[in-house]
Amino acid sequence: MKEMNFFEHIEELRWHIVRSVAFLLVVTILIFIFSKFIFEDVIFGPLDVNFWSYKVLCKIAKDFCVTEIPVKLINTEIAGQFFLHIKTAFMLGVMASVPYFLWEVWLFILPALHKSERNYAQVLLGFGFLLFLLGSAFGYFIIFPITLIFLTGYTVSNDIVNMPNISNYFENLSDTVLWTGIMFELPIIAYFLSKMGVLTTDFMHTYRKHLYVAILVAAAAITPSPDMFSQIMVAIPLFILFEISVLVVARAQKSEN
Repeated sequence: MKEMNFFEHIEELRWHIVRSVAFLLVVTILIFIFSKFIFEDVIFGPLDVNFWSYKVLCKIAKDFCVTEIPVKLINTEIAGQFFLHIKTAFMLGVMASVPYFLWEVWLFILPALHKSERNYAQVLLGFGFLLFLLGSAFGYFIIFPITLIFLTGYTVSNDIVNMPNISNYFENLSDTVLWTGIMFELPIIAYFLSKMGVLTTDFMHTYRKHLYVAILVAAAAITPSPDMFSQIMVAIPLFILFEISVLVVARAQKSEN
């Protein structure tokens, strides 16, 4: 294959970006058009007492048995629902386009990789996408419902009625799902940091306790509620992902020797 100069690489990158943006726009428009299911069954799903997560959590602990979610969403702006529609379609469009984005990344870096590196990178990209999906699902089905139960059930006075703005509800939901998905990318991030020489197994072993504390802080930042249970629910899979990251870094270092 002909070796490209700097400007040819830039031109190639530009077309990858153009195709990615075009794909994102198409997916966003489709989600905007067919949004009834997305809003009623997905976004507002955790507001239904028959939501799947509540049934499962109720079997684990009776404190999570939900008979009522005392929340009534309101809109305080004339164009609020319209802009929420656009924002929701765009964010979901980004998440739905992740596989295509990864495919474009793969096509861009493919010519620079050796055969053995291609196989490894392909597995890495697929694993990274799978981790993001698992993290997002964990945030949506576990973390956000627990947070919602805690916050809507917390009262300082019976005279106060919970009527959050619809934008506030969506921001809490999207932030929880997105950041949980990103945090699940820990092994992939660790791999690239090890390749850059920033992260080593010696460092991870030496500062394991400190890194565990950092994970707890990150878990507290991800969960919008202050209850300890939801933070622990986030921290446990992150601890597991950290240990997987240690193995990934060790494997990456071994392959370089």
